[in-house]
Amino acid sequence: NRGSMRTHRVAGKGVMESIFDLGEQELARQAKGRVVVNPRTFRGRVVNVVQRQSFTAAISALVLLNAFYIGLETAMNICEEGMLGGWWYVAEVCFAAAFTSELSIRLFAERCYFFLDWWNIFDLVLVFTAVMDTMVLRHLAKGSMVDLFV
Repeated sequence: NRGSMRTHRVAGKGVMESIFDLGEQELARQAKGRVVVNPRTFRGRVVNVVQRQSFTAAISALVLLNAFYIGLETAMNICEEGMLGGWWYVAEVCFAAAFTSELSIRLFAERCYFFLDWWNIFDLVLVFTAVMDTMVLRHLAKGSMVDLFV
């Protein structure tokens, strides 16, 4: 297949190499908005999953579910204390963990190309803010650092 072959000059000689025989640094490149890596590696399989529409649809559904949760929590004016307060906090932690995982997977797959997309940077800021609010600031406001680590 000529489309997957490149010609390289090594000591004045032409050498044909498959694109997947090249080193990781040269192989990881941006092509039409997509990261291209060797699909036989673990990272290549992760890139393949991240670039699927089903992955994007699943994350979009999670975003919509989180928006519904935030609206319901606001409408019900759930306090942090009390019987239901604990379950709502667990849901917040689950959402924060899910979005952190999604961001970590994308960062692992795309590496430095992750930062070329402004939506990824926007997501990074939102997830960082959510994690800070859920995991750190809430415990600092209560004055209990022990809960933060337990």
